[in-house]
Amino acid sequence: ENVSQNESEPAAASTKDFDLKTWLEELELSQYYKNFADEDVFNCESLNILEEEDLEKMGVLRGHRRKIEAWKRGSGLTRKGDGPSDVKAWLEDIKSERYFDVLVKEGFDS
Repeated sequence: ENVSQNESEPAAASTKDFDLKTWLEELELSQYYKNFADEDVFNCESLNILEEEDLEKMGVLRGHRRKIEAWKRGSGLTRKGDGPSDVKAWLEDIKSERYFDVLVKEGFDS
């Protein structure tokens, strides 16, 4: 089963073209730009190592943390040709290939 997203949700960004400000705007969370910038979170690698507790300490509200966590889990892998075309490509983009087998086991596949 391919994981896709509806058109109203943001696409996952590759590590090469990730722009924090644009990403936050797409998630309608631009009010947190300074929070992320203050913590030096400007790329996918640093974003993906943040835990929910880190986001909470950064002042991100619970509902917004869940929105970010959903994005991180890959709820937005593709959108009409944007971003990686499958789970494996997405994991490679965020340098997390080691999770491929776990995601396939949970029903996400390429």
